[in-house]
Amino acid sequence: MDIQTKNSELETAEQEEEPELKTKRTVKMSTPNLDEESVAKAAAKASAEAAKQTITSIPKTAAKFEKDIRELKSSDNIYQYIVKIPMDTLTSMFKNS
Repeated sequence: MDIQTKNSELETAEQEEEPELKTKRTVKMSTPNLDEESVAKAAAKASAEAAKQTITSIPKTAAKFEKDIRELKSSDNIYQYIVKIPMDTLTSMFKNS
């Protein structure tokens, strides 16, 4: 046997020993193009839902109260939020902080 034959036999043996790698198929999911109007509607809806959840919760700490006030952007929402908090809770919250 000559050297070229040995080399080709070794290469063939190495190729046979290597396990076959499975290729992973990736599927690209494309999102539809959204216009500004639909994005604005979705943002307004999300903001209204977040405000509704914030208004119904009663804070237990002054930090939570301040965070909620910052989240509520309109004065109507802030008024509804403050009205739902009992006066005793407000006074005790700010006495302790």
